[in-house]
Amino acid sequence: DYCPLSCGSSQCQHRCSRDEVPSEDGKQCWQKVQHEKLLCGEAVRLGFDCHCVCGYDYLVASSSRKGGAFYKGERFAGVKLALEVAAVSRHPKTISLMGADMNKKSVSGPDGPRMKIVGENELCGIANIINNVMGIDCGRAADQLAGSVCDTPPSFATAFTHQWADVSFGDCGTFQICHCNQQCTERQNWRSIGTVVVEAAPLENEHAGGVLRSFPACEQDFDLSSFKTGTLGTVPLEKRVQTTITASLGISGGLQPLGSILHAIRATLVKIIAVESPMLGVTIPLEEDVMVRSLDGRRLEEEDDDRRLQSGCFDDDAVFAEMARKIGLALSSCTEVLSTVYTSELCGDPIIADAVWKGCRQTCGLCTYLPPTTVRTTRPPLLTTSTETTTTEDGNTT
Repeated sequence: DYCPLSCGSSQCQHRCSRDEVPSEDGKQCWQKVQHEKLLCGEAVRLGFDCHCVCGYDYLVASSSRKGGAFYKGERFAGVKLALEVAAVSRHPKTISLMGADMNKKSVSGPDGPRMKIVGENELCGIANIINNVMGIDCGRAADQLAGSVCDTPPSFATAFTHQWADVSFGDCGTFQICHCNQQCTERQNWRSIGTVVVEAAPLENEHAGGVLRSFPACEQDFDLSSFKTGTLGTVPLEKRVQTTITASLGISGGLQPLGSILHAIRATLVKIIAVESPMLGVTIPLEEDVMVRSLDGRRLEEEDDDRRLQSGCFDDDAVFAEMARKIGLALSSCTEVLSTVYTSELCGDPIIADAVWKGCRQTCGLCTYLPPTTVRTTRPPLLTTSTETTTTEDGNTT
């Protein structure tokens, strides 16, 4: 299984280029050792599969160890093999673990192999996976002493390397890489094999910052103790507040405030103002974040409701209960809801807006709307859109 020849020969170069797994940049260990003069231990520590060019070192190590990834404390000719991985926050990365006699059979089965990322100073056998890591799925074990039970098998496995592709991190810092070769529900089978250092992405250019190009950053818990209260002379220092920011846009053009038109305006507007948020990892705003109203405050509705409104204004508890049921709410009437919340909360909640419009018209004052006619006015109806951002006391933004 190991290259028996010196890498000074073309035969060994041929065999190693065929047998060694390339790194993310396409290079192989024999190139790092033969051309760049790295020691075998140094190349393994950087995540290179060196089982061919460094076959003798692998053979010596295999004689005195169990199978699996090289762990902290192991050495090749005095050089430590503990893996050192560098990553950038929110940038997917392939993590390659090197070893000998690694499990390559039935890797997708429940017995392993598995990898997890834990706190720098935690014990691999009982520690839970860190927050905000994607590409590895681990859950809390029923036995609290067993730590996490990980379900994500390697995306690639040989007797000398296990790889997990598309792993990304939200938090920055130094974390510990743990590996289990088999029977991974047993905590004694987990070993610490190295560390991953996650940093924020560097500034790409001088235009970073602003709406379209947010500054690179990492997720972390907000430390409320960092607030500085009081004043510096007459200048107030930081103050924690809860506030709502509303942005509005008016559209004038003779459009009738029918439900189908309002829906079309909202869908079009969302596409026009859509922005990719690197911090949130999604495109915002979502369609449900945008509310479209006519000038008189009427909510989005279907055209047939415009006609039905002419016949009178009243609360319809049966319709309200049916509409609420469709969104998973067990509400029987507007009066029932008002027994626990204020009128403004009922009438202004976007989640039950459809139910309110069809069932609580009288309660919420939705009876002033005049249905469209063929009479033209000198001033067409004004349609407005709004999005709301709320910052709560715990520092979260919605």
